[in-house]
Amino acid sequence: MGKGRILVIDDDELIRESLAQYLELLGHQVKSAADAPAALQHMRHGVDLVLTDQRLAETTGIELIREIRHLNLQVPFILMTGFPDIQTVQEARGLGVSAFLKKPLDLKDLGRRVDDFLGKSDSDRFYGTTLLLSKGVADTLREKLTWGEIY
Repeated sequence: MGKGRILVIDDDELIRESLAQYLELLGHQVKSAADAPAALQHMRHGVDLVLTDQRLAETTGIELIREIRHLNLQVPFILMTGFPDIQTVQEARGLGVSAFLKKPLDLKDLGRRVDDFLGKSDSDRFYGTTLLLSKGVADTLREKLTWGEIY
């Protein structure tokens, strides 16, 4: 299996870029978007998987997924949310969302799920990734992401 083309959508630049870097370290081609118009532009060029936050600046992840589905683009979606509720889960399931991830994210779980959706075999996986971050960035991310170990 070749590299997966992943689109990461989040209006929080730090989260968006951190997730993009992590997925690139796992061997994927990653594009990122801060809003729906940029996401739709990337979708027109083809992606294999979409990772989107539920709360975006001008819309929701559910509304964005609905818009993408109206374009007849069939791609797996992973919806990230810090505030899961039954209505959101039901709407997402109706739109064919493949998985939900609760924030703060567990990066190892994210990596496994992404690899599963893209058909990457267990022998192709590497989870020993080390990210070198400044103390300020690490402190900020600690509040938003779950890391196996932070030094």
